[in-house]
Amino acid sequence: MLRSRKKGFSIGEVIISLFVITVGIVAAVGLIAKSISQSIDSRNEIIAAQLAQEGAELTRNLRDNSFIVYSEDPFYWLTDGNKCIDVTKDTSATVDPNLSCSGGNYALKYDTNGRYQYGSGDATRFSRNVAIATSASPAGKRVTSTVWWSGANSPPASCTTGNKCVSVEALLTSWK
Repeated sequence: MLRSRKKGFSIGEVIISLFVITVGIVAAVGLIAKSISQSIDSRNEIIAAQLAQEGAELTRNLRDNSFIVYSEDPFYWLTDGNKCIDVTKDTSATVDPNLSCSGGNYALKYDTNGRYQYGSGDATRFSRNVAIATSASPAGKRVTSTVWWSGANSPPASCTTGNKCVSVEALLTSWK
């Protein structure tokens, strides 16, 4: 009498198959995790670049409004030093003349109107400092708006996206 042999996979074949499938799944999950991480980094860089540009534009707005209101001095509000230049809570989008940062706190909050500001709102990872310095040639003010999202109280010494920092520089000249 002939014995029939049952056909199937050996334990070795099953282990090798499971190993290949596991390596494939781990690689795919790692790729997805890296993609999500880079997407979040890109989003933060874009938001920070826009907030840095906004800081420079708000400073330009201060210069322009000072020229209109205080025509004798277009740099009425723009004294040298580190500033927290902010949009007011009203809809006119004017600039708050209170430029001092309370205790060096540059952290931005996200308010219910969808704006980043220093006052009220939900805490964010972003901080902004607007540094103003007098420029001799050409005469005016050099504005450096720096945004960082590293969680530090002050910007890193070297501002690069690798340090989670973005900086925008503008030169504001006088009409006089």
